[in-house]
Amino acid sequence: MKKYTLVIILSVLIAGCSFKPYDIRLEDVQLRAVEKGITVGVYKEYYENGELRSEVVLRDEQLNGLAKAYTKKGTLYAERNYVNGIIEGNYKNYYFSGELHSIGVAKNNKTNGEQKTYYKTGELMEDANMRDGIYHGKTVNYYKSGVRQNEAFYEYGCLKEFSQYKKSGKLKKKYSKEEIGKLFIFMYPNNDYCGN
Repeated sequence: MKKYTLVIILSVLIAGCSFKPYDIRLEDVQLRAVEKGITVGVYKEYYENGELRSEVVLRDEQLNGLAKAYTKKGTLYAERNYVNGIIEGNYKNYYFSGELHSIGVAKNNKTNGEQKTYYKTGELMEDANMRDGIYHGKTVNYYKSGVRQNEAFYEYGCLKEFSQYKKSGKLKKKYSKEEIGKLFIFMYPNNDYCGN
């Protein structure tokens, strides 16, 4: 039963991380534009089927302004704001079918502040606080019904507190520091236990 619970908890936590705001390489579009001699203005790329693939604004050979990326079917799936080639300000990600996936704020190419992730049907899935692209502060995951599913508290990417809730909203389990250390050691690239 413990292994089953672990899989559920980790799946929920990873779900919020699975769609990173920087998966889209709009910087590559910038390079292709400059290679073609376009250093100022709007540059658009198209798929072979004629659908718009990306649209970026260039100034002095760098991305500046709103940049958008689209699916092969023409559905918007990413919006980023650039300042001198760096992602700054609000960003949005969409499911390939067009529904809003996540919103947040970037500073110096990394998510900083609140990031919200949504189910395809529009309900809030996760409300997370980020600093320099990693979890920092309170993060809450929700069932589709809007009831809190779990709540975590991070310090610079290190999980410090974790509680799991039933669909009724009642506390199911509050994990001890020892349990957190055993269950969540893999969550970050350096696999550091973070000294919980």
